[in-house]
Formats: sequence, structure tokens, C-alpha cells
Amino acid sequence: AAGRDPAMVEDLVLISELHNLTVMRAGLVQAWVYAQEIDVDLSPSPAWRLSSGAPASPDDLQRVLSSLSSLLIRGGFYHGRETAWIRDVHLYRRATPALPSEFPPPSPAAD
Repeated sequence: AAGRDPAMVEDLVLISELHNLTVMRAGLVQAWVYAQEIDVDLSPSPAWRLSSGAPASPDDLQRVLSSLSSLLIRGGFYHGRETAWIRDVHLYRRATPALPSEFPPPSPAAD
């Protein structure tokens, strides 16, 4: 740690080159913890921020996820030299829809 506090930067960065949009999330990794398992809900929430620092809207998050170019995950936490690794990354879709646009259209009524 080079005798300094952990670097406070984004832990997860989602980039869409198509929409020229970057959405970020900080505060996921705990300081001074050797090993962690972190689950990140990709649903809209106030925790998601744009690169400008402004809150990301649900539309921003949906646009970046629909055309994801890069997924950046912070592997290191401290200043100076360290060894860090990420063992596994799993992406999965929740069993229940989070956004109204994810709900299937209503079926036509049978006559």
C-alpha cells in the first residue's frame, strides 16, 4: 500500500463506443480485504454514474449494456506495487425482469 490509503476510483466501468457512453460504479471493493466475492446488480440505481460524475439514468444504463464495447474491472486497490488477480467473472440475467422494457408483450386475447 506504500503507506497510503487505498486508491478511491471506480471498481467497474461499462463502455459503449457506439453511444460514446461510459457508466461507472465505485464502492464495490472493500479496503484492506485480501479476498472478496462481489455481486453487482446491473439494474438502474443511484450508484451508477456517468464519466462526468452525474447520475446515470435507467436509459443510460440500458444503452451502455445493449452495446457494450468494454467491461473494465479494477484488479488492484493500493498505491505502489502489488499483485492482484480476478479469479472468476460471471454475467447472468436475473430470472425476473428489472425494466418495463424487459417484460414480454401481452398475448392477444383468445376469442
